[in-house]
Amino acid sequence: MDYSFETCFAFGKVLISDSSDAVALICFPENKKTTLQSLIWEAKLVLNGIGIGNVSKAMAREKKISQNYPQTPIYYLWFIAVSPELQGKGIGTKFLTEISNDAAAMKRPIYLETSTIRNLPFYKNAGLTEYATLDFGYTLHLIRS
Repeated sequence: MDYSFETCFAFGKVLISDSSDAVALICFPENKKTTLQSLIWEAKLVLNGIGIGNVSKAMAREKKISQNYPQTPIYYLWFIAVSPELQGKGIGTKFLTEISNDAAAMKRPIYLETSTIRNLPFYKNAGLTEYATLDFGYTLHLIRS
C-alpha cells in the first residue's frame, strides 16, 4: 500500500471524501517518472511485497494489463475504499460519482482492474464497463468508463 500511495501522491492524486470515510488513489501513468525516490519505492515494494523471485512475473503481468490501455492519457483508479463499517450505505457510490466527474472535467477516461467479483455490480451501477478479462491463475476484470 505504501508504494501505491507514494506513487499516486507523486504522479496523480490522493482523494479523500469530505467526511473522511472513503479514499481513492489515482495515477496518471504518463506522469510517472523514474527518480531516485521512485526507485527507492520500487525497491521497498520488491523487498517487502513482491519478493525478488517474483519480479519478472509481476512485470509481465503489468505489461499485459497496460497493453489494454489507450495511448492517450487516462485516469487510472488504482484504489478506492470505504471504511468497512460504512460500506453498503451509498458512500462509495457518491464518491465514485465525484471521481467520475473529476475524470470527465480532465477529459480522461477512467481505467481500473479488479479481481473481486462482488465489486463488478458497484462499477457497473456507476456507469463503468468491463471490457476485457485476463487470466493470471485468477480472473482480472478490466473496467473503463
